[in-house]
Amino acid sequence: MAGHGAYFSLIGVLVALIPLKYGTVSVFQTHHVIIAMFFVSVLVYVLASACEVILGAAQLRSIAASTSLLAKILALVLLMIILDPKMGWLLMFLWTLLFIWRVYTSREELSQLCESLYNAVLQAGERLYNAVLQAYGRHGMAEEPNVVQIEPVYAKAGDIFRKKYARALFEEVPWSAIWSVLESGA
Repeated sequence: MAGHGAYFSLIGVLVALIPLKYGTVSVFQTHHVIIAMFFVSVLVYVLASACEVILGAAQLRSIAASTSLLAKILALVLLMIILDPKMGWLLMFLWTLLFIWRVYTSREELSQLCESLYNAVLQAGERLYNAVLQAYGRHGMAEEPNVVQIEPVYAKAGDIFRKKYARALFEEVPWSAIWSVLESGA
Protein backbone atom coordinates (compact mmCIF):
# COMPACT_ATOMS: atom_id res chain seq x y z
CA MET A 1 0.00 0.00 0.00
CA ALA A 2 2.94 2.35 0.57
CA GLY A 3 3.68 2.18 -3.17
CA HIS A 4 0.49 4.08 -3.96
CA GLY A 5 1.67 7.18 -2.12
CA ALA A 6 5.03 7.21 -3.89
CA TYR A 7 3.33 6.64 -7.24
CA PHE A 8 0.87 9.50 -6.85
CA SER A 9 3.64 11.75 -5.53
CA LEU A 10 5.66 11.04 -8.67
CA ILE A 11 2.63 11.80 -10.80
CA GLY A 12 2.22 15.07 -8.89
CA VAL A 13 5.82 16.04 -9.59
CA LEU A 14 5.51 15.24 -13.30
CA VAL A 15 2.22 17.13 -13.58
CA ALA A 16 3.84 20.12 -11.82
CA LEU A 17 6.64 20.10 -14.41
CA ILE A 18 4.24 20.34 -17.36
CA PRO A 19 3.45 24.08 -16.89
CA LEU A 20 7.19 24.80 -16.68
CA LYS A 21 7.64 23.39 -20.17
CA TYR A 22 4.46 24.67 -21.84
CA GLY A 23 3.83 27.91 -19.95
CA THR A 24 0.37 29.31 -20.64
CA VAL A 25 -0.46 26.82 -23.42
CA SER A 26 -3.13 24.37 -22.32
CA VAL A 27 -1.89 20.80 -22.43
CA PHE A 28 -5.51 19.65 -22.70
CA GLN A 29 -5.67 21.31 -26.12
CA THR A 30 -2.28 20.26 -27.46
CA HIS A 31 -2.14 16.70 -26.07
CA HIS A 32 -5.80 15.87 -25.45
CA VAL A 33 -5.48 12.22 -26.55
CA ILE A 34 -2.47 11.58 -24.31
CA ILE A 35 -4.20 13.25 -21.37
CA ALA A 36 -7.32 11.13 -21.92
CA MET A 37 -5.19 7.98 -22.08
CA PHE A 38 -3.40 9.11 -18.91
CA PHE A 39 -6.68 9.43 -17.00
CA VAL A 40 -7.88 6.05 -18.27
CA SER A 41 -4.61 4.37 -17.26
CA VAL A 42 -4.78 5.90 -13.77
CA LEU A 43 -8.38 4.69 -13.46
CA VAL A 44 -7.36 1.19 -14.59
CA TYR A 45 -4.50 1.27 -12.08
CA VAL A 46 -6.83 2.19 -9.22
CA LEU A 47 -9.43 -0.44 -10.18
CA ALA A 48 -6.83 -3.16 -10.70
CA SER A 49 -5.20 -2.32 -7.36
CA ALA A 50 -8.59 -2.56 -5.66
CA CYS A 51 -9.24 -5.92 -7.36
CA GLU A 52 -5.81 -7.11 -6.30
CA VAL A 53 -6.63 -6.35 -2.66
CA ILE A 54 -10.18 -7.72 -2.78
CA LEU A 55 -9.58 -10.93 -4.72
CA GLY A 56 -8.47 -13.96 -2.82
CA ALA A 57 -7.95 -16.36 -5.74
CA ALA A 58 -4.32 -16.54 -6.79
CA GLN A 59 -5.17 -16.73 -10.50
CA LEU A 60 -7.19 -13.54 -10.62
CA ARG A 61 -4.96 -11.78 -8.13
CA SER A 62 -1.86 -12.20 -10.32
CA ILE A 63 -3.74 -10.93 -13.37
CA ALA A 64 -4.91 -7.91 -11.38
CA ALA A 65 -1.36 -7.29 -10.14
CA SER A 66 -0.01 -7.40 -13.71
CA THR A 67 -2.74 -5.07 -14.92
CA SER A 68 -2.04 -2.68 -12.06
CA LEU A 69 1.68 -2.64 -12.79
CA LEU A 70 1.21 -2.08 -16.52
CA ALA A 71 -1.34 0.71 -16.00
CA LYS A 72 0.87 2.41 -13.42
CA ILE A 73 3.87 2.43 -15.73
CA LEU A 74 1.76 3.50 -18.72
CA ALA A 75 0.48 6.56 -16.88
CA LEU A 76 4.03 7.65 -16.07
CA VAL A 77 5.18 7.00 -19.64
CA LEU A 78 2.32 9.11 -21.02
CA LEU A 79 3.35 12.02 -18.83
CA MET A 80 6.93 11.59 -20.02
CA ILE A 81 5.73 11.78 -23.64
CA ILE A 82 4.29 15.21 -22.85
CA LEU A 83 7.41 16.39 -21.00
CA ASP A 84 10.13 14.93 -23.22
CA PRO A 85 8.78 13.28 -26.39
CA LYS A 86 12.00 11.50 -27.38
CA MET A 87 12.49 9.88 -23.98
CA GLY A 88 8.75 9.32 -23.64
CA TRP A 89 8.50 7.37 -26.89
CA LEU A 90 11.57 5.33 -25.96
CA LEU A 91 9.87 4.50 -22.66
CA MET A 92 6.67 3.66 -24.56
CA PHE A 93 8.64 1.18 -26.66
CA LEU A 94 10.07 -0.39 -23.50
CA TRP A 95 6.57 -0.46 -21.94
CA THR A 96 5.30 -2.27 -25.05
CA LEU A 97 8.01 -4.89 -24.64
CA LEU A 98 7.04 -5.26 -20.96
CA PHE A 99 3.38 -5.61 -21.95
CA ILE A 100 4.20 -8.35 -24.48
CA TRP A 101 6.38 -10.16 -21.93
CA ARG A 102 3.67 -10.01 -19.21
CA VAL A 103 0.99 -11.30 -21.58
CA TYR A 104 3.29 -14.09 -22.75
CA THR A 105 4.24 -15.17 -19.24
CA SER A 106 0.64 -15.13 -18.00
CA ARG A 107 -0.89 -16.75 -21.07
CA GLU A 108 -1.95 -19.86 -19.13
CA GLU A 109 -3.67 -17.76 -16.46
CA LEU A 110 -5.39 -15.70 -19.14
CA SER A 111 -6.47 -18.90 -20.87
CA GLN A 112 -7.98 -20.21 -17.63
CA LEU A 113 -9.74 -16.88 -17.10
CA CYS A 114 -11.19 -17.00 -20.62
CA GLU A 115 -12.31 -20.58 -20.06
CA SER A 116 -14.07 -19.67 -16.83
CA LEU A 117 -15.76 -16.73 -18.56
CA TYR A 118 -16.84 -19.06 -21.35
CA ASN A 119 -18.33 -21.48 -18.80
CA ALA A 120 -20.17 -18.61 -17.09
CA VAL A 121 -21.64 -17.49 -20.42
CA LEU A 122 -22.57 -21.08 -21.21
CA GLN A 123 -24.43 -21.40 -17.90
CA ALA A 124 -26.23 -18.10 -18.48
CA GLY A 125 -27.26 -19.26 -21.95
CA GLU A 126 -28.48 -22.53 -20.49
CA ARG A 127 -30.63 -20.66 -17.96
CA LEU A 128 -32.04 -18.41 -20.70
CA TYR A 129 -32.82 -21.39 -22.87
CA ASN A 130 -34.60 -23.15 -20.00
CA ALA A 131 -36.56 -19.97 -19.25
CA VAL A 132 -37.73 -19.80 -22.87
CA LEU A 133 -38.76 -23.46 -22.74
CA GLN A 134 -40.71 -22.85 -19.54
CA ALA A 135 -42.41 -19.87 -21.19
CA TYR A 136 -43.46 -22.10 -24.10
CA GLY A 137 -45.06 -24.53 -21.65
CA ARG A 138 -46.98 -21.81 -19.77
CA HIS A 139 -48.59 -20.38 -22.90
CA GLY A 140 -50.15 -23.52 -24.33
CA MET A 141 -47.31 -24.44 -26.63
CA ALA A 142 -45.84 -27.91 -26.74
CA GLU A 143 -44.54 -28.88 -23.33
CA GLU A 144 -40.78 -29.15 -23.18
CA PRO A 145 -38.72 -30.57 -20.34
CA ASN A 146 -37.70 -27.97 -17.78
CA VAL A 147 -34.02 -28.84 -17.75
CA VAL A 148 -32.16 -29.09 -21.02
CA GLN A 149 -28.47 -29.57 -21.61
CA ILE A 150 -27.56 -26.88 -24.08
CA GLU A 151 -23.95 -27.85 -24.78
CA PRO A 152 -24.89 -29.70 -28.01
CA VAL A 153 -26.65 -26.52 -29.18
CA TYR A 154 -23.51 -24.47 -28.50
CA ALA A 155 -21.35 -27.12 -30.16
CA LYS A 156 -23.59 -26.95 -33.21
CA ALA A 157 -23.43 -23.16 -33.19
CA GLY A 158 -19.64 -23.31 -32.93
CA ASP A 159 -19.48 -25.68 -35.90
CA ILE A 160 -21.73 -23.44 -37.93
CA PHE A 161 -19.67 -20.34 -37.13
CA ARG A 162 -16.44 -22.18 -37.81
CA LYS A 163 -17.75 -22.99 -41.25
CA LYS A 164 -18.69 -19.31 -41.65
CA TYR A 165 -22.39 -20.04 -42.02
CA ALA A 166 -23.66 -17.81 -39.24
CA ARG A 167 -26.87 -17.21 -41.18
CA ALA A 168 -27.81 -20.89 -40.91
CA LEU A 169 -27.89 -20.62 -37.12
CA PHE A 170 -30.43 -17.82 -37.19
CA GLU A 171 -32.62 -19.63 -39.73
CA GLU A 172 -32.94 -22.62 -37.36
CA VAL A 173 -34.13 -20.54 -34.40
CA PRO A 174 -37.94 -20.17 -34.17
CA TRP A 175 -37.77 -16.38 -33.81
CA SER A 176 -41.50 -15.86 -34.37
CA ALA A 177 -42.40 -18.22 -31.50
CA ILE A 178 -39.89 -16.55 -29.20
CA TRP A 179 -41.13 -13.09 -30.17
CA SER A 180 -44.76 -14.06 -29.47
CA VAL A 181 -43.79 -15.34 -26.01
CA LEU A 182 -41.94 -12.12 -25.28
CA GLU A 183 -44.82 -9.97 -26.51
CA SER A 184 -47.30 -11.79 -24.30
CA GLY A 185 -45.41 -10.56 -21.24
CA ALA A 186 -43.75 -13.76 -20.07
